[in-house]
Amino acid sequence: MLRIFSISTWINLLCAIVVLWLAQFQFTNWMEVHRDSLQALNEATAGVLNGTPHWRAFQNRVLSPAILYVLGWFTSHPMALFVHGAIVVLDAALFVLVLRRTGNHLLALLVLMSCTLLWVLEQHYWSYTWDFTEAAGWLALSWLALEGGTLQRIL
Repeated sequence: MLRIFSISTWINLLCAIVVLWLAQFQFTNWMEVHRDSLQALNEATAGVLNGTPHWRAFQNRVLSPAILYVLGWFTSHPMALFVHGAIVVLDAALFVLVLRRTGNHLLALLVLMSCTLLWVLEQHYWSYTWDFTEAAGWLALSWLALEGGTLQRIL
């Protein structure tokens, strides 16, 4: 029998498909929840860049609005592209973090599914782009703490 891939390769491929499917589910849910508030979210993001944020506490959050501004050069829907990409990156990073800590594919998928369910259930009107950037920062700090605090151990 000709074996193209090993069993572990098939398991990794299946896990990647599940991670991408969960990310797509989260993005679809996010778009549905925020369909009516996308204009307000875009205005809040633009307000940060032009110096008139609708809430003063947001005036220091410029990384995500700047990324959206640049994405706007290439697409007519920079918010959707940013959120979709952020969800994929966050889901993949969480899966890999749990997999590296436990060595168990099933447990990593279970943790990701649980986090997806909690994230979907707690959606609210104001879900800013910088919330995704902050989540990535917290996940990176958690990863550093769990891996012993050095970038060499992570990479």
